[in-house]
Amino acid sequence: MKLPDEAWPWVCYTSHAWPEVCAWCEQNIGKFDRDWYKLGEDIAAQSIMSDYKSTYLFRDERHAVLFKLRFQ
Repeated sequence: MKLPDEAWPWVCYTSHAWPEVCAWCEQNIGKFDRDWYKLGEDIAAQSIMSDYKSTYLFRDERHAVLFKLRFQ
């Protein structure tokens, strides 16, 4: 899925714990806000949606594919 914002065209979702995911991204993708980005959590949605997933954005399609292979 592509966002209208061409700076972060590759979007991925996961329900894995964000500290683990962010640590993996730092080690395997690169720097936060340079190579990847995590949108802020929607606390209200988390409380009512049992299948809530966090949103991660990537500048490079290869990074998004690696993410999906690891976390989906």
